[in-house]
Amino acid sequence: SLATLGWVKILRVQRAQLAARTL
Repeated sequence: SLATLGWVKILRVQRAQLAARTL
């Protein structure tokens, strides 16, 4: 569903931000 895709996208963004902070 679109809701699920939106949630997954948000999680990906959060992971990317955390990775950037770690680096």
